[in-house]
Amino acid sequence: MSTYSNLKQNKEPRGIHNSAAMFDTGSVSGLAPESTHTLDAAASSSALLPENKMQALYSLIKATNMLIELAEREKSALISSDMGLLQILQEEKKFLSARYSKLSQEFRARLSEFKDTQYNSLIDQLEVLQKALHEKSTLNNSYVESLRSKNCNYSQNSLLAAQEYAQHSAPSSTRYSKGVSS
Repeated sequence: MSTYSNLKQNKEPRGIHNSAAMFDTGSVSGLAPESTHTLDAAASSSALLPENKMQALYSLIKATNMLIELAEREKSALISSDMGLLQILQEEKKFLSARYSKLSQEFRARLSEFKDTQYNSLIDQLEVLQKALHEKSTLNNSYVESLRSKNCNYSQNSLLAAQEYAQHSAPSSTRYSKGVSS
């Protein structure tokens, strides 16, 4: 079903969804924590989506592109196991995904305004970008799960090896003592 027919039936377009659930954390890197909190407070108190429909769609497209770019950088950090960079990107993602979520909510609330056919190409472009974002996020989440599983197995094996070493290296007199003192 096309986006326009979804709009005509007051349904949410296929790609217009809250993808923020795919993200764990996030603030814009380079911003001090104080300025991030100020941005978060400002974002929650006022509308982010411009009143102008064309500008509103471009804002959503820009926010989606920023998240796609961040997902690419995150993928590189995951592949190279750069945990320092990954932590910075997670902070950035927290901020960007919260902003994206608010923009999406505002868009869905105004969905009926975008029924005009002049916006179809931008809505289609937005859907393509959101599909790409979903795919990249799903892939990154699988990388994270793979790393988590690998690290968990490594930690368990290390713990078992340490326990085995401790049992075999304990002096035999203390290993078999019954706890009776003389």
